[in-house]
Amino acid sequence: MSSVNVDEEFIGTVDTWELRQLRWPIIRALARPFVEQRELDRYLGGLLTSGRWKSVRVEPQLSTTTRRPHIFLVYGRRA
Repeated sequence: MSSVNVDEEFIGTVDTWELRQLRWPIIRALARPFVEQRELDRYLGGLLTSGRWKSVRVEPQLSTTTRRPHIFLVYGRRA
């Protein structure tokens, strides 16, 4: 269930399995959730440092048939 505020807008969908900014192949194989969280943090940091967004937040994309904890919906408030 999404709780979008009036002043927030949908930025997009991000799949942490697709993010590859960190070059940690061995750690990725051994501790995938840890690396995915670091990748997501870096992605959100990039959005904030762009100067376009004042704040951003993510929600896991949940559906009634499948739960994919690596896909997130990204919302933000314009700067």
